[in-house]
This record gives sequence, structure tokens and C-alpha cells, in this order.
Amino acid sequence: MSEVVLSLMEGAGIFLSLCSVAAIVVGLPVAFGSYLRHFRKLSPEDSYRNFKPRLARVLMVALEILVVADVIETVTTKITFESLAALGLLVVVRTWLSWTLALEAEGRWPWQPAMKE
Repeated sequence: MSEVVLSLMEGAGIFLSLCSVAAIVVGLPVAFGSYLRHFRKLSPEDSYRNFKPRLARVLMVALEILVVADVIETVTTKITFESLAALGLLVVVRTWLSWTLALEAEGRWPWQPAMKE
């Protein structure tokens, strides 16, 4: 690969990692602010029930961005069996976390159809 392309890809991986952190840094206060607004109107249990899915969605977005960043960062380094195994393990763990967060946020697994209201 050209050095310029490699440098751009490395920069993209770092940028996406920072975007993931930014998603959490911005999303957490927004979700918490929503919790506080609902706390005044609803019972503490109902406020918390509304807060959990909002926080789960913030974390799901951050995890998805991190998976993309990891793939880019792995491709830009010298590919070895260890780096591929590490990437595979990271993707599996982050995918599982994303699925469980989706279950928390939506009350269903990602592959299940949405419930009709």
C-alpha cells in the first residue's frame, strides 16, 4: 500500500476511535438529562426504565463505531495470525455486547421482529 493511503487509513482508525469516545461523552449527559426531566414527571422506577434504553443506544452506537475503527486499524498494521485473532475476538465480544444492549434497549434480540404496538 502507498504510504499516503496507509497514513490516511491509520488516521481514519484513530478518528473513528475518538468519535466513539465522543459518542459516549455527548450521549451520556443527553441520556442523563432526559432521565432527570422524566424523574420529575414519573416515578423513579419509570424514569430509570426510560433511561436504560437511552443509555444502551448510546453505548451501541459507540461499540459499532469501535468495531469499524478496529477493522481499519487491523488492516493498516502488518497482518499476523495474532492480529487477526485479536480482531476476531474483539468483534465477537463487541457484537455480543451490542446484542445484549439491543435486548436491553428494545426488549428483543436484534434478529427478532419488532413488536407491533
